[in-house]
Amino acid sequence: MKTPNTPVSRTHKIRPPVRQFLALFLPVAAVVLVAGFHFVSLRIDDQLQAFVKDERAHIFHVGGFIGAEIVNAVNTLRALVEEPIVRQAARSPDGSVLPLFEDTLLALARRNPSFQQVRWISDKGREMVRITRDKGELFAVPETGLQEKSDRYYVTATTRLTVGEFYVSRVDLNVEHGKIELPPRAMIRVATPVFDGQNRRRGILVINISAKYMLEAVRQMQSSADDTRYFLVNQLGQLLVASHQLPSEYSASDSDFDFSASHSAVWQQITAQRSGSFELSDGLWIWEKFASATMLRVSGLSLDDLESSRIHADEFSLVLIAHKPLATILELRQENRVPVMLGVLVVLSVYALSLFVLLRGLVIEQRAKLKASYAAAHAAEVERVRELQERFRRLVETSSIGQILIDDAGRIVMSNPAAEAMLGYKKGELNHRPVDQLVPPELQDQHVRWREDYLVAPETRKMGEGRELEAVTKDGKRIPVEIGLNPYVEDGKQFVLASIIDLSERGNNASTYSVT
Repeated sequence: MKTPNTPVSRTHKIRPPVRQFLALFLPVAAVVLVAGFHFVSLRIDDQLQAFVKDERAHIFHVGGFIGAEIVNAVNTLRALVEEPIVRQAARSPDGSVLPLFEDTLLALARRNPSFQQVRWISDKGREMVRITRDKGELFAVPETGLQEKSDRYYVTATTRLTVGEFYVSRVDLNVEHGKIELPPRAMIRVATPVFDGQNRRRGILVINISAKYMLEAVRQMQSSADDTRYFLVNQLGQLLVASHQLPSEYSASDSDFDFSASHSAVWQQITAQRSGSFELSDGLWIWEKFASATMLRVSGLSLDDLESSRIHADEFSLVLIAHKPLATILELRQENRVPVMLGVLVVLSVYALSLFVLLRGLVIEQRAKLKASYAAAHAAEVERVRELQERFRRLVETSSIGQILIDDAGRIVMSNPAAEAMLGYKKGELNHRPVDQLVPPELQDQHVRWREDYLVAPETRKMGEGRELEAVTKDGKRIPVEIGLNPYVEDGKQFVLASIIDLSERGNNASTYSVT
C-alpha cells in the first residue's frame, strides 16, 4: 500500500576525508615532483652539454685539417713561382715549354696527395695546363679537355692581385662544364698570379685542394657515434659532405646539395650565431662555424705568420653540424626519468599511506561515535513511517466516501470498501484495473487523453465544483458521481487519490463526464 508524502529514512555515512587528504598530500607531492623534475632536467642538461663539448672538439679537429692544407698550398705556390720552369713558361706564352711544365706540376702533385688539381690558367682565363687526380691516378689533361674558366670567381679575384699575393677561395663543390661534378668533390682553391720579366701578367697558378681527408674525418665521426649524423656546410648553405651519405646516393640535381633549403629552420638558427645548439621536433642540432682566419689559427698558424705572403682569403666560413635524432634524446630523457620518478613514487607512496592510515583512524572514530545515534534515528523513522502508513490505510478503509488510488499509468493501486461497494466489486477486485474501465464506453478513449493532460499539470479538484460525472459499475450500470482529486508524488512517481460520492441517492440527474 502506497502512502502519500511518506518520509524516507536515510542512513548517513561519513564520507572519506578526501579534502583533508588532498590538502595535506598535494602540497608535499608538488614539492617532491618539482624537485624530481628539476633534478632530471639538470642531469639531462649535463649529459647534453657533455655531448656538445665532444662534438665541438671534433669540429676543431676538422678545422685544423683545413687550415693546415691552406698553409701547405700557399707555401707550395710561393716556392713554385720561383721555379725556373715557371719563369720560362711566363716568358714563352706560345706554349713551347708546356710539356716540361706539365712534368713539373705532375711531380708537385705526386708529393701532395691532397692536391686534386694543379693548373696554369692564362691571363685570358683559359686553362693552359691542368694536372688532375682521378681514382688515385695523376695525369695531364689533353688540350681538348681544357676549359674556359674566365667566369669563375676565383680566377677573377686572383687576376686582380700583384706579385707575391695569394688568394684563398671558399670551400665549395667542384664544378665541371657548369654543373656540380659527380661524385661531388669539395674543393679549396689557392691561387697566385704569374708575371714575366717585364712584370706583365701571364696568367695564374691554381691549386685545387681536395677536402677528402677533411671529409673523411667527418665520416669517421660516425663510427664512434652511430646515432649522430654530421653535415659539413659552407657559408652559402651548400652541403659539402654528410656522414650518412655515399656518392651513389647523390643525384645530378644541384638542389640535392642545398642544406639551407632542406633544413631551413636549422639554417636560420645557424646564420644567426657562430656556434650553439638547440632542439627541434626532429632532435638536437649542434653546430660550430669556422672563418678562414680561425682555421689557420686552429692549424697552429695565423695570418700574421704568413704576412709576407700577403694572403687574400675570401671571408668564407664552414659549419660542421651534428644532429642527434629525437629518438636518442627521448631515450636519454627516459633513462634519467625512470629511476628518479621511481624514487619520487616511493616517497609519495609512503607519505600517502601514512596520511591515509592517520585519516582513516579519525574516520573510524567518528563512525563509532555516530553509529548508535544513527541506529536510533533510523528505528524512530521506521516506526514513524509505519504509523503513518497504518493511519493512512485506516483513514481510507474507514471512510464512508469511496476512495481509489491511481498511479501515473492510470491503474488502480488501492481502493477502499466504500468505493468497491459503490461500484459493485469485491474486496481487492479493483486493484490493477485501468481506471478508464469505470468510465462509460463511449468516453473511454477521450478519457485517456483527459487523464494524460491532467497528469501534465495535476491540481487538486474539490468535490462539488460542478463536475458531475458518471461511473460504470461492474454489472454495467451507470451511476452519477461527484469526484474530488488530490495529486501527490511519492519516490518520484505521480499518484492521484480520487474521492467518489454516489449522487444517485440524491436523485440528481448528472451529466455524462469522466472519473478524472
